[in-house]
Amino acid sequence: MLAMMDCSFVAKSGKATFGVSQFWNGCASRVERGLEISVVGVVDVETEQGYTLSAEQTLAQSSLPEWSRMGHYLSHLEGVDPTCLVKSSISRSMEPMPRQTLSLEPSI
Repeated sequence: MLAMMDCSFVAKSGKATFGVSQFWNGCASRVERGLEISVVGVVDVETEQGYTLSAEQTLAQSSLPEWSRMGHYLSHLEGVDPTCLVKSSISRSMEPMPRQTLSLEPSI
């Protein structure tokens, strides 16, 4: 099992949508106006299947000026419990990931 985090860009031109800001659009290889969704999940490398654990809209920098974008990503990652995989029809063969503590302190 591998933990993963990925961000997806959604183009948006309106002015009334919450969270519209400048985000990286990987398809266009440039920063564009729109929305961003960050997804945290796990990948079962044996079955080559991924499972989403959490999805959040990335906030516009102007919404939380005291936070960096990286701080927002780390907060999202920190808030996900990797043991939340419940044995269901799609995850019967999967065992919960062992609980690990993420250190957000810079290593010196």
